[in-house]
Amino acid sequence: MLSYFTWAATGSHTRVTDKEDVLKASHKLFSTCLSWYLRVINVTLTRSRGPVAVIRYERLVSDTVAELRALSHFLGHAVTDTDMACTFKTKEGEYHRTPRNQTFHKEMLLYIFDVERRASVEDVVRTAERLLVKQGVQQGVLNKLL
Repeated sequence: MLSYFTWAATGSHTRVTDKEDVLKASHKLFSTCLSWYLRVINVTLTRSRGPVAVIRYERLVSDTVAELRALSHFLGHAVTDTDMACTFKTKEGEYHRTPRNQTFHKEMLLYIFDVERRASVEDVVRTAERLLVKQGVQQGVLNKLL
């Protein structure tokens, strides 16, 4: 969402800008983003004619290789070590952000996502998890997925 707020404020998702501009954009877009997230999940789960893979960004960042291998297995596509090397070469944090931008990015996350907003995001994540369970994802599998 931070990239979306930055894009709304500057026209670029990677441009470093004034914190207040991004905060203003976030006030307009925060609720819409959360609603959109739940709608995408709900539409995907209710209209999909096949299995659905669940990927959490946090786990993708913390264990990229395992997540990409699991996703490639789900898709029935082999991923080579060369593919993985290319992925890591262009991984977020290395591709777009300089060290100065990385520091600014962390500061912005803390500035934009105050305690109340972080709680709202957690509520939406719990709602998404309930939607997954409702659509037949077993709780044990859900714990592995999430």
